[in-house]
Amino acid sequence: MAWAAQDNLESYSVADLNGNSGGSGWATNWADAGLNWDVVETGAIGGVRSAKITESSAGTASRTFTSTSSGQFSIRLKCLTTGNHGYVQLYSTSTFRGRLSIGGEASGSLKIFNGSAWTDVDTFSADVAFVVEFDFGGRGGVCTSVQYRARKDSGTWT
Repeated sequence: MAWAAQDNLESYSVADLNGNSGGSGWATNWADAGLNWDVVETGAIGGVRSAKITESSAGTASRTFTSTSSGQFSIRLKCLTTGNHGYVQLYSTSTFRGRLSIGGEASGSLKIFNGSAWTDVDTFSADVAFVVEFDFGGRGGVCTSVQYRARKDSGTWT
């Protein structure tokens, strides 16, 4: 499966994620509803920066791919505490491609939303960086264009 877009956050200043526009394959900049996402230094997991939820209230970071119906995307994340929560949403043009809950549905849990129900991906620890990969559409002909799966730190796909 081809990478739909790339953005490793390394070109961003340590500051708010909102409005950043690095990488390739994107139609929009990062949008941070609630302004609860920051770019922070992590020093681990293939790079020195990650997106971090810094407030306890839910905030949604979202970004839109250029037109594509299938592909993969990964993001390095960090959450200040297991009680903080937020969401990452991905779109291709206006088509919803995936929603990840970081602690939003249950403290310390990672879940994906399929449009009608939440599915467990894994758990996370407070203030420890991790990588989440999304794989949407295609999937060997199994998924429709709006189906997707996710995994944490190269673990098992949902």
